[in-house]
Amino acid sequence: MAGLLLFGKTTEIKRHVPHFRIDVIRIRGIEWGKDKDPFLSADLFGNLLNIRIQVIDIFERFFLTPFKLGKDLTRIDDDPFKNALREALSNLLMHQNYFHYSPSQIRIYNDRIEFYNPGYSLKDPDNFATPGSELRNSLITPVFYDMGWAESKGTGFRTQILELKKYGLPEAKWESDEKNDKFTIVFPYPEEQVGQRVAPQVTDQVTAQVTAQVEKRDRIAKILKFCEQPQTLKEMMQFINLKHRVYFLKEILTPLLEKKYLKRTIPDKPKSRFQKYITSKRIK
Repeated sequence: MAGLLLFGKTTEIKRHVPHFRIDVIRIRGIEWGKDKDPFLSADLFGNLLNIRIQVIDIFERFFLTPFKLGKDLTRIDDDPFKNALREALSNLLMHQNYFHYSPSQIRIYNDRIEFYNPGYSLKDPDNFATPGSELRNSLITPVFYDMGWAESKGTGFRTQILELKKYGLPEAKWESDEKNDKFTIVFPYPEEQVGQRVAPQVTDQVTAQVTAQVEKRDRIAKILKFCEQPQTLKEMMQFINLKHRVYFLKEILTPLLEKKYLKRTIPDKPKSRFQKYITSKRIK
């Protein structure tokens, strides 16, 4: 079973483990079941190695790494928040109960992202800060260690998730439900922490800013998906229903080109009337 889940073909996995999949669900709002976005949602099938790559790709498209400079003015691409999400994803794939007839879900809300998987935590949640782990899938976990996708000896939760507070980010919350055999971990977005610290009179302003940032992320995610086939500037703007050309160039297109998430089909002639844009293979 471990070999099939790790390396098997999608058709064989569906045949022998028909209930296994990862649902990535984008919800426009903060309540479950309202305003699901079918374009940004996906039901992922296949083996664990390929599924992890697909989910990481979704994270890269939706949660763009903020631009930061180090002391020597070199760019810092490390993002503690996304590192924590990757660790949560690895834990979901390594430790879930694959004999449970319920799919795992990753729910992307406007204010948080939730990871749900069947299979309660065998390790007491009160001991997450200590090294060591209790393995439900002892043949799957070592492969993730060897791939460098998880830290050995159960230290990843402590170093990647519990230390979010160290970076000034909101702390993750989790629930291990042994009775119903499920585990859920929730990551509030960094903006949530800002909202808690502001004075009451500016709360509405901060909320509006957070909403605008989420809407911008949605647009970027849609553009990257749409441009898996070459598209013109006009086609891109029409697709996300945006008419303000200057805003689109400054806030969306140019940053995506600079970060190499998009590339021109005619790079030697940026202003060519035949110019189109395609999602970079670097993030596929």
